Amino acid sequence: MNEHGEGIQADKPIPPWEQPGCFRRDCEPHRGNLLWWLAAAGLTLGGLALFPWCWPPGLIGIPFNLCIRYLAKTDLAKMQAGLMDPYGEGITASAKKISFDGLVCSVVGMVLWGGLYLLLFFRIMV
Repeated sequence: MNEHGEGIQADKPIPPWEQPGCFRRDCEPHRGNLLWWLAAAGLTLGGLALFPWCWPPGLIGIPFNLCIRYLAKTDLAKMQAGLMDPYGEGITASAKKISFDGLVCSVVGMVLWGGLYLLLFFRIMV
């Protein structure tokens, strides 16, 4: 016993999944590949929103990319807590970054072309 009345480390063996660099084998599988492909689709929607003749995909791209960012954020938190397979951490972080780029493109396209169309519409009406 040590000075705090606790037993030595050998009395309580550390499970293999709690050792540094290890994780439980029965944890959730990562969704990194799925999130990456969804983020690529969100970036495509955002990219389309930058063209003047097809800005409406930005309407879909904004909530789509926000959902992907939320899913990637929760998955990364689960990976840090050891509840999800950590081998998908890199691709999940990449999906989070790509969805941010898609979100920015969607917002810029909506503001730029949506504002221009509204301006032209009200100018014609006056």
